[in-house]
Amino acid sequence: EDISPPSNSPPVGCKNPKQIHFQAEIQTGACGNHIRFLLQKKKKKKKGKKKWKKVIKMDGSNDEGIMKVERCVAKKFCYRYKLNDLSSKNECVNQGDVVVTTTIDGVEDGSKRKQKSTTDMFGSGCGKKRT
Repeated sequence: EDISPPSNSPPVGCKNPKQIHFQAEIQTGACGNHIRFLLQKKKKKKKGKKKWKKVIKMDGSNDEGIMKVERCVAKKFCYRYKLNDLSSKNECVNQGDVVVTTTIDGVEDGSKRKQKSTTDMFGSGCGKKRT
């Protein structure tokens, strides 16, 4: 008999087994107005160029200090998320003020991002296996 302690967090996952549960939590600190989060779906190539369709676009605000994104997406496609620092000299991300934690089907990846733009891909349509 499997007995697990009660949890205050919502259940992880999607009702449809053909979907991936994607969740991102971005701690923006005082940089909320300079942070943009994008979730994009890869479209079919046209003339050898990769095209990405916007699924979610969210701009932060200084009022909240934290951005939360949650979405169920079809497993068979390829998705990428991007975190852009819109400040003039990328000062927010360079100072290490922005922390991104992503969870894909319950597997968490949390790290401080110090690049101008942070991108990662997931989904079975991306070719090589990535989580």
